[in-house]
Amino acid sequence: MEGNWEARKVLGTGSRWSIGDGSMVRIWNDNWIPLPTTFRPITPSNALDAEAKVSDLLLSRPRRWNIQQVNEIFWLFDANNILGIPLGSAAADKLIWHYTNHGEYTVCSA
Repeated sequence: MEGNWEARKVLGTGSRWSIGDGSMVRIWNDNWIPLPTTFRPITPSNALDAEAKVSDLLLSRPRRWNIQQVNEIFWLFDANNILGIPLGSAAADKLIWHYTNHGEYTVCSA
């Protein structure tokens, strides 16, 4: 049973969300920014509700980041990293492994 907890710790340290429609990913509590140090914003979470989703930072038609909102809420470091995240299709968000190009966990990438 102890091995399962160790595996969870390893997966938790390298997994992050790939943003699709942003509806499943919490801005302040989930790993989603592609920075291997934290995967989360370093900006204090006083501007939005603790349960706010990444989708709250998006505009539609065409789907894009709300640049003004991102720049108002986040410190420059976070804002630049967030605005650098490409928005592909509006598919569901997907949990991926950060340390491989294909997003899948391998023993060698741990």
